[in-house]
Amino acid sequence: MQEKLNFQELQEIDGEIIAKHKAKQAYEQFKQPLFINDTVWMIPALNNFPGAFMKYTNDAFAPEDWLRLMHGIGDRRAILREFVVYKDENYQKVFYRDVVGEFLNESSGINGESSDKVISLSGDNVSIAKSRDTGGSLTSSARSKTSYDLLGEWLQTTESSATRNLA
Repeated sequence: MQEKLNFQELQEIDGEIIAKHKAKQAYEQFKQPLFINDTVWMIPALNNFPGAFMKYTNDAFAPEDWLRLMHGIGDRRAILREFVVYKDENYQKVFYRDVVGEFLNESSGINGESSDKVISLSGDNVSIAKSRDTGGSLTSSARSKTSYDLLGEWLQTTESSATRNLA
């Protein structure tokens, strides 16, 4: 079962600390093993701004603001860091992966946040928004190992170890 919950989010720059805190709050509410997903955006040329504050930045910025901010910057990378945190009574384990994209030189697409219209994760200069508009894949990296794959591998290994120890 998937639920979208509104927890008190820490005002913290480190996305991993925020994700762990969310997992802890969710576990305290449900008292059963669970995992949460969270993401942060990092722009290396801007000292990894906006990090965990992307939602607020997208609320404040129009696509043109992003383009002005990145104008003349050589390193146009935008890194989407996806966290999955598993939490049960005994463990809290963090998995993450980075998807590296880039800022485009112009805005395109309709659906999505302001940054979605100026960032490409596909490697083919198609914005996230335009990709969504046309029903395309968000990112070619989506076919690579995800945080969920890492979680699944860990759960299988953990479950196998626990079963062997009981035998």
